[in-house]
Parts: sequence; C-alpha cells; structure tokens
Amino acid sequence: MRREQFSFLEISQDPLLTILAIVLLGTVWFVLPDKDRSAPQKIQRPAAPARKTASSLVQLESKIQILKEQIAARQKERGLLQSDLLRGRTSAEQKEENVDPAQMQLSVDKLRSQVEQKQKELADLRVQIQIARRAAEGERDKRDIQAREIARLQNMLKNKQEELDRLKKALDSASVASNSEGFTEMVDSDKKPTFFELVNNQLFFLDSQNYRFESVYFVEGGQRINATRLTRKASAKGESVGNLENAQGPFSKALSGLNPQNERVVFLVHGNSFAILKKARAVTKRRGVEIGWWPFESDQIILTSASHGDKIGSEKR
Repeated sequence: MRREQFSFLEISQDPLLTILAIVLLGTVWFVLPDKDRSAPQKIQRPAAPARKTASSLVQLESKIQILKEQIAARQKERGLLQSDLLRGRTSAEQKEENVDPAQMQLSVDKLRSQVEQKQKELADLRVQIQIARRAAEGERDKRDIQAREIARLQNMLKNKQEELDRLKKALDSASVASNSEGFTEMVDSDKKPTFFELVNNQLFFLDSQNYRFESVYFVEGGQRINATRLTRKASAKGESVGNLENAQGPFSKALSGLNPQNERVVFLVHGNSFAILKKARAVTKRRGVEIGWWPFESDQIILTSASHGDKIGSEKR
C-alpha cells in the first residue's frame, strides 16, 4: 500500500486551512519577538544585596567578638576588685582587732587638746591684731593732727621775722615810763629764760596753773624736733600794770626767785600790751635781771631747745 505524501500546496488550496495556517503563523511571529525583548530582564540583580548582607554579618560578628572581649575584661577587673576588697576588709578587721581602745582614746584626746590649743592661739592672735590695728589707726590720726599743727606752726614762724621787724621799729620809737628811755639793741644770750606772756595789758606767768602743757614735735630739714606746746587756760589769772610792783604779787615773787648770774626774763609781747611791757621792763631792770622780749600774736606758745627754732635775744647792757 503506497503511502500518500503530504503536500503544503494542498493546504493552500483549502481556504479554511489556509486561514488557520495564517493565524498560526502570525501568532508564532508575534510571540517570538516578545521573548527576545524580555531577554534583558534575565540579569540577576539580587546578587548585590546578598553581598551587602554578607558584609554586614561579618561586621556584626566582629563587633560581637569585640564586645565579648570587653565583657570578659570587665569581668576580670571585677574579679580583681572583689579580691582586693576582700583582702582590704580582712586587713582592716585584723587592724581593728589589734587596736587598743584605751590607746585610741588617748590619741583622740591628745588631738582634741592640740586642736583646742591652736584655736585658743588663733583667737589670741586675732585679738592682738585688732589691738594693733586700733593702735595703728590712732597713731595715724595723731600723726595727721600733728602734721596739720606743724604746717600751721611753720607758716606762723615764717611770718615772725616780719612781725619782729615791725614791732622793733614800734618799740624803738616808744618811750619807757616818764624818762622816754628807748629799747636798746638785742644780743644773743645763753642764760636760762623765764617766760611771761603779755596779752590784753596783762602779765601771765608760764606755769601749770595758767597753761596746759603738751609734748609735740615737728620736722625741720628732715630732722624731728621735740617741742612743748602751751595753751593758756580759760581760768588763767594775769596781773595788771598796777600790781607789778606789789612785793607779794606773782611777778615780784618770780623775779625774787631768779639768779641774775645765769637766768633772765623773756616777755612774749602781743601788739595790744605795750603799756604793761614798759612797766614790767622797768621793774625787771631795777632788780638787775637781764631782759629779753619777743613779738607774739598766737594763742599757743611753742617752746623748743636752744639749738632749734628762732633764738630770743636780750637787751644789750
């Protein structure tokens, strides 16, 4: 039996088969290109995240290992500390067992006594500091007062020469008593002076009954000079012109007590007391006592040693 051969031409002669063939061929044609276009999607993209995850795991494992090592080191340190603490407690307990309570009390009492002694010394030192501070403040105030007084006195002494010249001219032109005797030239004298102040036409003896005495000092040429300041008291009693020749009066008694060989009289003369000066000079001259005088216009008298300040001369005989 002869096998019949299939021919594609016969299919093309059948209209139905021809349409079916065309459809099939068209379907295959359009499916194959789609498979070609999807070929790029076959790239294995998940490979990169896998590598990243693996790297992270390695890092985490490294960190875990480091943490484990740190934990082990801390545990070792803790063990050492606990061991040291245990040894310290044992040593402290042994020391406490060896301490004598009585000896410990003696040590505490000794330390307390030393502390109290130091506190007392500190308190005493503070008191001394306060006393010294008050003394320093008082001394500073005193120095300030003395400095002001020195400045005042220096200013007063500066003008004395001019006053001396003026009063000397006035005294040279005045008469003494009724014989119109003038004053003679003044010369230096080494005799010890006894002072009288002539003010408001009254004579005052410079003693503690009439004056208040106070020690002061001033600086001259960088040198400290000690002096005595006299201030006339409000209760001071002076003598008038008419009482100077009274044998029982203070002036006559003072003259009687002087030795003319080594003592003299010095009058501190205020400008309003020329009348009593004339009378006092005449009485003194009759007694044979050397006479000196000094123009004076202050409420206070400053006396220094003969080697300092202005020297008061005596009338030349």
